[in-house]
Amino acid sequence: MEDNHNITTGQTGENTALRLIETADKHLGLYELEQAKDGYEKALRLLSFGRENEEQTARALVSLGDCYYLKSDFRAAVREYSKACNLPLGYANSYALLRLGQVYYDMEYLSQAKHYLLQAYLIEGQDLFEYEDSKYYELIKDEELLSESAIDETIADRQTPKADWTDGIKRKLLLFFKRKNDESDPEKEETAAENNDSNESESKEE
Repeated sequence: MEDNHNITTGQTGENTALRLIETADKHLGLYELEQAKDGYEKALRLLSFGRENEEQTARALVSLGDCYYLKSDFRAAVREYSKACNLPLGYANSYALLRLGQVYYDMEYLSQAKHYLLQAYLIEGQDLFEYEDSKYYELIKDEELLSESAIDETIADRQTPKADWTDGIKRKLLLFFKRKNDESDPEKEETAAENNDSNESESKEE
């Protein structure tokens, strides 16, 4: 009996949270930032940070981040966007990644901005930047990652079940940033150069 009561209570809380989020969305659309922020914060207090209601939690966190961003409270915006990105499937939340990259850009932390903007691009492609200030895309447009083949492979992943797709996204991100880290490591670059010289010397001897 107690279990049924807990389930009912949980469902009621989630329904209330959804109504709060929808009302807060309207306030945000009217640029009523304090009312919107209050609604999102109340909704988040009713939601647990888990996969069972991750979509609503992410929606509230990102929108709360938007409230802070529009108020130019960039540190608070980073906090909320980061929470959304740290949810179980947050690494595939292109909008949260985009917003986190943008706020880091506006804080002049360009390395962090590029990191998150690239992740967002890998998931959605250039369409995600269509209605954004061009300065954000300009920051990443020269990266090797921005190739048609990389985007085509990522979009093709979406034809698979969601769990497989997000795993594929995560693997691509890990491989890409591992490669970038290797390229920026002077010791690894020196080792690679030595290996190339060694191979060339062996070829000449033959």
